[in-house]
Amino acid sequence: MLALAVATASMAVANQGDKAGWAFITDQQKRAVLIYVPAKDGPRSLTIACLRGSEIFEVLVEDVGNARTAVTGVTLTLANGAARFEAKGEIGFFASTKSFDSNAIADAAGLRRIHDTLVPVLEGPGPIVLTLGSLTRELPVAGLADALKRFKPACFGA
Repeated sequence: MLALAVATASMAVANQGDKAGWAFITDQQKRAVLIYVPAKDGPRSLTIACLRGSEIFEVLVEDVGNARTAVTGVTLTLANGAARFEAKGEIGFFASTKSFDSNAIADAAGLRRIHDTLVPVLEGPGPIVLTLGSLTRELPVAGLADALKRFKPACFGA
């Protein structure tokens, strides 16, 4: 399980060439990744990854603070209007910066439950409010529709 988390997190690390805004990434290993980068070549403020072949669902938030110790049992909330999605995870060095990481085993039924709470957040009028402890970020929805149109069928089969 740890190897899968490390493999997914390494895909989530900010890459030279990342453009500002929302993007969809996929690869031959059936990973479907939705990312938001606030500035070109910057840290990925939100990464949502589905590994359909491994039944893994991951949420990663980079650059979440300067604390030197890992913190477990942390809840990330994404909200857009009345729609809310929550993921439990931990804060540690999962990317190039201090990051929040949540990994879940998600079979078909689990992905349906995730879909039913996450997609309304992503499809709402915006902005998407990301809350992690005292950290709050607003992610714009401008540009999300095109990436989401590709992410939903790749991740949820919908």
